[in-house]
Amino acid sequence: MKRLLKIHEIAQILGCSTKTIKRMVDRGTIPAIQPGGPGTFIRFDPDEVLGAIRGKQVAADQAPVPPKAPTTLSGPAPYWKRNLDKGKDK
Repeated sequence: MKRLLKIHEIAQILGCSTKTIKRMVDRGTIPAIQPGGPGTFIRFDPDEVLGAIRGKQVAADQAPVPPKAPTTLSGPAPYWKRNLDKGKDK
């Protein structure tokens, strides 16, 4: 049987806190095993966890790049700038 890791061991491998690991489990980001049923201690299969993390990284790398925001804003010019523009016309 493969050795299952405790929450602090998997946190050390991933370089994050145990609280972050618990959040990842709650969100379904990483798989966890509760041998005693709900409300008991959590164990992790390291191969499954690393596979899930790698899968998320690949998906993030393939995500579309959001379009850049326009450099100019739409709408009327600010009051102070309108006064400056009037002086240029004369």
